[in-house]
Amino acid sequence: MDAFLGRKKYSSFLGAEGVHLRAWLPSNLRAFIASIEYHYRVPEFVEQSGDPRLLGVMDGIIEAYTGERGFMGVHRYKVFGILEIAGKTGRTETNGASGAADKGRPWEETHKQFSEAMKERLEPYRGALDVEPHQMRGSFEECRYISRVLSRSFVDSDPSRTIALVTLDLQESGVTFMPGDRLAVMPLNSWEECAKVAAALGLENLIDGEVEVKGPWLRFERHLASVRRRKPQKLTVKDILRRGHLAPITKELALKMHNLLRASSNTVLQVLGTNEWPVRGSLGDLLQSALMDTPPQIWDKAFNLDNIAWLSDLIALEVPRTYSIASYTEELLPSTVDLAVSRAEYKLCSTFSGHEDISRAGVSSGFLNPWPSSETADDEEIIFGVSRPAAFQLPLDTMAPCAFFAGGSGIAPFRSFWQSRFAKGGLSGGKNYLYLGVQSREKFCFEEELRDYVNAGFMEVHLAFSRDARGLAYDPYLHDLVERPTPPRYIDTLIQEQGATISELVMSKKQGGLGGYLYVCGSVSVFDSVMNGVRKAVYTHCTATMEKVELIVDRAFAERRFMLDVFMTPKPLPCNLPTIPMSQLALHTGHRPSSRMWIGVHGSVYDVTDFCPMHPGGTMIIKSNAGVDCTKSFDNLAHTNNPEVASLLTKYFVGHLTPEPDFHNDSDEIAPLYALWAAYLRSTVETLVAHQFEMYEIMGASSNSSSSHDPAGSNNIWLQENLPSTIAVRTFYAYQSRLLQGGFAALFGPKLQEIVLKLSFSLANSSQPGAQTQVPDILGAIARAKTGIDAVTCTKELALIGQLVSDKEGSLRFQDRGVFAYASKSVELDIELLEDLRQEACNGMDAFDNIAATYSLPNEGADTDFEGHRLNALCTFLLQILDRMSRRLGVFYAQLAQQSIYHPELESNPARTRWTLVRRMIRDGSFFVLSHKMETNVLQNGQSSAPYVSRSNENQNVGFDRVMSQVQASLVSNQQAVPYHSTRSQSPTNLNAVHQTRGRSTGDASALATRENANALKAMSSFVERNNKAIRRLSKLPASAMSFDELRQTSQAISQLAMTSNQNLEGILGLDMMNSSVPSPPQSRGSSRSRAHTSAASPSAEMLLSKLQQQQRHRSSSRHDSRSGSPTGSVYYPIVRGKPPTPPLGHLPPQRQPNAQTALGTFMGQLNSRTRSNTAGSSDNIIPSSRSVAGTLVSRTRSVSGTRGHVSALSTNSLRTFRLKGLAEREHIVPTF
Repeated sequence: MDAFLGRKKYSSFLGAEGVHLRAWLPSNLRAFIASIEYHYRVPEFVEQSGDPRLLGVMDGIIEAYTGERGFMGVHRYKVFGILEIAGKTGRTETNGASGAADKGRPWEETHKQFSEAMKERLEPYRGALDVEPHQMRGSFEECRYISRVLSRSFVDSDPSRTIALVTLDLQESGVTFMPGDRLAVMPLNSWEECAKVAAALGLENLIDGEVEVKGPWLRFERHLASVRRRKPQKLTVKDILRRGHLAPITKELALKMHNLLRASSNTVLQVLGTNEWPVRGSLGDLLQSALMDTPPQIWDKAFNLDNIAWLSDLIALEVPRTYSIASYTEELLPSTVDLAVSRAEYKLCSTFSGHEDISRAGVSSGFLNPWPSSETADDEEIIFGVSRPAAFQLPLDTMAPCAFFAGGSGIAPFRSFWQSRFAKGGLSGGKNYLYLGVQSREKFCFEEELRDYVNAGFMEVHLAFSRDARGLAYDPYLHDLVERPTPPRYIDTLIQEQGATISELVMSKKQGGLGGYLYVCGSVSVFDSVMNGVRKAVYTHCTATMEKVELIVDRAFAERRFMLDVFMTPKPLPCNLPTIPMSQLALHTGHRPSSRMWIGVHGSVYDVTDFCPMHPGGTMIIKSNAGVDCTKSFDNLAHTNNPEVASLLTKYFVGHLTPEPDFHNDSDEIAPLYALWAAYLRSTVETLVAHQFEMYEIMGASSNSSSSHDPAGSNNIWLQENLPSTIAVRTFYAYQSRLLQGGFAALFGPKLQEIVLKLSFSLANSSQPGAQTQVPDILGAIARAKTGIDAVTCTKELALIGQLVSDKEGSLRFQDRGVFAYASKSVELDIELLEDLRQEACNGMDAFDNIAATYSLPNEGADTDFEGHRLNALCTFLLQILDRMSRRLGVFYAQLAQQSIYHPELESNPARTRWTLVRRMIRDGSFFVLSHKMETNVLQNGQSSAPYVSRSNENQNVGFDRVMSQVQASLVSNQQAVPYHSTRSQSPTNLNAVHQTRGRSTGDASALATRENANALKAMSSFVERNNKAIRRLSKLPASAMSFDELRQTSQAISQLAMTSNQNLEGILGLDMMNSSVPSPPQSRGSSRSRAHTSAASPSAEMLLSKLQQQQRHRSSSRHDSRSGSPTGSVYYPIVRGKPPTPPLGHLPPQRQPNAQTALGTFMGQLNSRTRSNTAGSSDNIIPSSRSVAGTLVSRTRSVSGTRGHVSALSTNSLRTFRLKGLAEREHIVPTF
């Protein structure tokens, strides 16, 4: 296809790979490709022919192959979704190592490489593209053909013509379409709305004047020239008014008007004070009202008629609307196409209507289907394109039965369906059923046509009128629709009435049904009503429980026999609801049964739980973004500028997302910490969601019951024909072994070390010179948890499952139920750990919001050291959270170590289970070793090991020196992987390098975790190098290099001094914080920032920290009570001594064009027109004077006191030159796995 379409460039990654692979093709295929590419150039022949039909067909081929809705675009979206899920659940590389150069998310890099390859294919026809291909979806770029409206006809007996059959001219266009396809039409604004804007702005005499444009309007100018196949022409004022966005009034449009008029219009202020966006009105209404209350000088200054380039900045370009094609033809190149357009109507807002009740029509539907009384002769050209949804097509088998469910104008695509099936199969084809729901008898569309099909015995038609008792019923004996009084009803009641037939269509042939194809087209409410009726019909006629109903319906969706075309008219969204913080969004991941699933998109939050079954791309891609802000993925998938998606989202709107806090003077210090913590919260949520992807079938499953996601019990994953399922065991073993070996690499790896390093540095840097800052031993607690006896026990037990799976003697059959119970409990413990970590991360996000809220305190200006207290309290509180998270990891290993696969009481043959244990211990020698006696007793008697406790350092804090030594150990230990990461950071240049890059994958962690950890290591290294002097000063490191013995002696002395000063400090302060948490510096302690002393009325760091702790405990208790589906209570962290533990928180022939002056003149006499003032040129002198506000800037400098113990010398060496490897080896415990 590249040779056929005349591709010129192959410089992209995929292009170079394609050229390389072409050399491996057989010689006859290479010769064929070369002949097409160099001797028989089809694109040049088509261009030289000048035939508009051939040119149109060629455009269709290009769009079908490399267009955004063609093969390449659809394939790219599939790859994006698959790689996102795979990258989060364990897959480490992609085929061809695509995405290897990405910083953190390989699917985004793969998406970028696909876009580059698509741009290379489009360049010979579209020229150099300024935007990415996914940004063209839903825009004017998809409209490549020119047409005109031929006629608008009635399809029912409604005098207002709510639904009209619009016929467009396709002559000489070369357009082809199939049943189920859609037309994307660029609408035109009515002449009335254009007259309002022209009168208010004084453009009535400049309607044909050219406008200098830029941005999207410049691209549209070039696009029109390409579509018309002419030289580029400048856009005129008429083009912008007719093709621009005039209604409804968006927030961006209102703000533009507010800035242009310099806040001098009360009407604009009233619009900005609305409770919902967008405002139900038009730009013409706004300009007409604002003209009357704005001073003429400001109006003339804002809208200067000497240079009208501002017009394209004020009015944005309109986007196309999609409509289902309602006709079918057997012609290869059809001459017309029909659309069934329903006119959308709304009430004008009170700001413009006053006390009157004024109805308006939508922009696109009002253009295609205006009111019959206001319809005028309009022969202006429109541009359109063809969209082919892959998930809404007729079956290839003409004998397959089909059922069509429609509501209102949703009958449009089904008209092309039944025309196509009648043309191909005739009366001998498969059965056809139409279930239609409309308001009244007058709005019954295509009644005469449907009666002809019913009389011929081709299809059955069943109707439901929601506001009319004059019913029509299908008579199977007369093959006709007969009059029958029927109470008003909705389509779900009709489906239940015809439940026997519909249930057989829903059930597959393997389930005893007909295996029919079911199509639903209509609004979201129609879809909900149809699915409700289908479930009740299946429950009544086929099953005894509702769980079985879900299995049957899900089977129909899985077999792609249930297809949807759901749309919705957009509605305004409220803007006065409380904002939703990021922590609340993170709690709605939908991983528990009956829980809700939220996503964040462009500052708004949507509950997409009910939308998942309707998503054309499946449910997994939505679930993978649950609980996080998925704006970037939303943009990459071309949903942002898609009006269909935007209208659907309005139904699931929950609220607006809380914006990022403003930390004012401390933004340079706290804002990076906020971004780092927000990224860590995202990692916790994504890890939890990825766990649900892989282990959702095991959640709550046992040998006697199914998983919690399959309550019907008919899909037990552990047993297949009453035999143990080795596949299920292997799935669990592969996932759990990777989880334990990696030690939750995404959560307790370098990413967490980076947070600890920067928090500890910020805390130490804000302390008094010479003071010993004590921080929790977070990294040490994590290392001890990963290498402790409990972790070793968990690894051995998991390795035993691997031995049972690969055992030739099949000893798994004697311990199958024990393995099942162990797997279920392990998965539950994994989920509890990840949920607790998520909760703690949410508490940290709330702390940032609370700290930002303190900037509005009235006594802020009286305290110049208040910013230091905020940073001190925030770092202390966050370190406390990380301390609890590190100890929670130890509790997890302790709880998991108590579980065992040895449960003879659960097995069907307990004696054989016991003998299998003895025989295995005899073979490995552990039966005769006394040191394993305790382990044997644990397995046999069910005794549990002691919970995890740090015996060597019980809840004690360490100095900043210890933190730096631990960070240095991580950097030194990862230096061996630096060449590997540097190799991965570059794209492979040939196929051998591609295979080598794939071969380097270890498989221990997912691609997302691996790349994020590598980025964290780089960030830590650069942070240490950037803050080298400060780290030397704070950690008491010498200015010059020392020998290993001197460094070891110095570090030992520092460690002893840190422990002694920590104990003395705790005794002096008498602080009682959570489990001996981080002591915050006292109020009398000085600061290295040389700030003034703290005011007595201002809150200190201790008061802020206490407030954060109280709010955190309150949120944790309330969230814990409301957490759904959690089977366990709070987790108590064990300690050895002290207080009891506390719970964690075509080119067309020339046509008659309308006269713009005549069209506008009919409306100008009734509108407010701009008066030409002679003072327009001197309006610059009538600008309100701006006020000069003098402010005092408080500069904060960091001073290094001489009492630090040593003076920092200038040095260009990094911290790595100190060679702390010996100290790291002494402190680091080598893992046992």
